[in-house]
Amino acid sequence: MDDYFKKQSLLSPVFLRVCSITLLSNCGYSIIAPFMSVVLDQRGVNQVLAGLIFAIYSLAFVVVSPFMGEVIQFFGNVKTICLGLALMGTSFLVYGLIQAIEINLFWYVSISLISRIF
Repeated sequence: MDDYFKKQSLLSPVFLRVCSITLLSNCGYSIIAPFMSVVLDQRGVNQVLAGLIFAIYSLAFVVVSPFMGEVIQFFGNVKTICLGLALMGTSFLVYGLIQAIEINLFWYVSISLISRIF
């Protein structure tokens, strides 16, 4: 098993692709974060709920991370990455669409929380 790890390079194409995907997907959250607080304030969301909306992504990450090893072994790494990117893209799309529609505060906060989990 030690030989396997010695043969793997940090500059392998697969490793670089995974790092690029992770970087770009996390940049998506960094891009919308400055605007989210302004939009949440305009919608009348109090600061506690706004903080919860921002923190739910990290909380979901902490809860789900221990189980991802099993998920990757079951589905494979490519399918897991594709599923994760599809969920993240869908959540960005949903979050973008709820900005355009007029809904009450409860549904707005609920959909914002759900979209941030993914």
